[in-house]
Amino acid sequence: MILKTAITSLLLTFSIASECLAATKIVTTNERKQQLDVVIEKGMARFNGGGNQYQLINLTTKKIYNVNLGQGVILDASIPPGGHKTEAKIPEIEFKKLGKGPEIAGFTTIQYQVYANRVLCETLFLSKQASSKIPAMKKFITVMGDIAKSGRGSMTKGASACRIAKTEIFDHFAKHGTLMKSVSSRGKVSFEVVKVEKDVLVDKDYFELPKSLKVTTMKELMEQMRQRMQK
Repeated sequence: MILKTAITSLLLTFSIASECLAATKIVTTNERKQQLDVVIEKGMARFNGGGNQYQLINLTTKKIYNVNLGQGVILDASIPPGGHKTEAKIPEIEFKKLGKGPEIAGFTTIQYQVYANRVLCETLFLSKQASSKIPAMKKFITVMGDIAKSGRGSMTKGASACRIAKTEIFDHFAKHGTLMKSVSSRGKVSFEVVKVEKDVLVDKDYFELPKSLKVTTMKELMEQMRQRMQK
């Protein structure tokens, strides 16, 4: 009887596992202490900010979709091929190594500072250990850097040097390690990884767009809003 129960339990476990994907979950917080979970599996990433909204990113095609289940909307937020035409001028950027940083989320870090036109923008804590032990994190950061650069063109001439610098420093992450923490020039923690979990089971359709909803573009969404206002 005990053996039969054990076999049944084992078969049930295998059955559940076969219907799931093993992903990497990165738990982060921002300056408002809001939690944002990033779940990565092979070529996909999903941002969960709470509620009925989340964002899907295809790490291969770099397509971005914002899903709002409450409003029944899927917005294609992808950067156009070739990016936007830029008006912002790239500042003089300095990436300065300070030395050993604290252990963050179980990983060793090195502390760096970013300057734009000789003005301190932020202090970063990067981890080569996290990049080597969690390959999904390294791939994710690399792709996000490409997306950030592509979207830089949407910045106007009035964009601050530090804001522009943020889009230019992702190459350093590929070389020096995964971003684990960011502290603004005012001393506020704007981003921090608080926990990393490997082999987290998620449903097979976790990274798929809801089939019941239609994908719309920003142009189409604005037109729909204009039509509602005219009624």
